Amino acid sequence: PVDWQWIDPDEAKDPTPHDVKGGVLRVTIQTRKDLYGDTRNAPRYLKSIKGDFQIETRVRFAPKENDQGAGLLIFQDDDNYLRLERSYGGPGGGGAGVRLDVRAGSEHKALIEPGQIQWEAPEVDLKIVRTGRLFTAYWRADEEQEWREAGVFESQYSESILSGVAAVNTARPVTAEFVYIKILP
Repeated sequence: PVDWQWIDPDEAKDPTPHDVKGGVLRVTIQTRKDLYGDTRNAPRYLKSIKGDFQIETRVRFAPKENDQGAGLLIFQDDDNYLRLERSYGGPGGGGAGVRLDVRAGSEHKALIEPGQIQWEAPEVDLKIVRTGRLFTAYWRADEEQEWREAGVFESQYSESILSGVAAVNTARPVTAEFVYIKILP
């Protein structure tokens, strides 16, 4: 699609297999692909967006090992980003669930860990809404259900940022599918 960009920091030496067959973005995440600590080589599919917006996706993903995650990414730069994902474990541990992480400068912290929003099903809808400096994260089982708030983050991000999807994995290779990605004003 217009203005979207596939970013794989390891493209030259360890590319991440991906395709869009059937209108679904399918990503096979190899091990050692992360957005944590000094490792910021997770594959991502992003679009530049300005002002207030909402981004939503349905992710098909059944993580089974620590640290595997796939979901939405709001990306200012390598030191400032927000992740909402269907995950297993991650920094701080936890089992299968929904996780909300933020990195601000050298500090990376979990706002919501999988143990707080437990989720075992292989599909989940995720949404982030930006209103000014506030980012509110939501999740739901499917389009028949109401959105549930996962958390709120007040940022210092500029008006123009990158928004899209990303996937991380520090365990055995795993596949994530993004059934759709919507950006609305």
